[in-house]
Amino acid sequence: MKINYSKITRKVFFNQIAVFLSIPFVYLAFKTIFRQKSNNTIKEVRLPLELGKDVVFLNDIIYVNQNNEVRFYSSKCTHLGCKINTLKNDYLACGCHGSLFSLEGKVLNGPASTNLKSLGYIIDTETQEYIVKLG
Repeated sequence: MKINYSKITRKVFFNQIAVFLSIPFVYLAFKTIFRQKSNNTIKEVRLPLELGKDVVFLNDIIYVNQNNEVRFYSSKCTHLGCKINTLKNDYLACGCHGSLFSLEGKVLNGPASTNLKSLGYIIDTETQEYIVKLG
């Protein structure tokens, strides 16, 4: 089968090239939208009530028990999202850029400018677990 290229106009040729070149951008747009929708789902993490006292760093969560008051925070630094997993002189420290947060989640030293995200939780008395809501 012979294709007669002389019948393809310049306009048709450039339209086909534009469609072909737009495919990766359409793919990336749909992938980004899907990722944002999946990230917006509320997830729950179950943790035992006996986590100990003081501060415990878990995957995406920082557990703080101070004066028998329990708090949970996101371990993502509010500066650029690095994981906070260090306790320095009773401060939560971001190892990436040096932001310091109090045990109440408040910014003490930048470059972060907003407090840590506080995570809500409930206690399941049957299973003796914290149910921490991520998101």
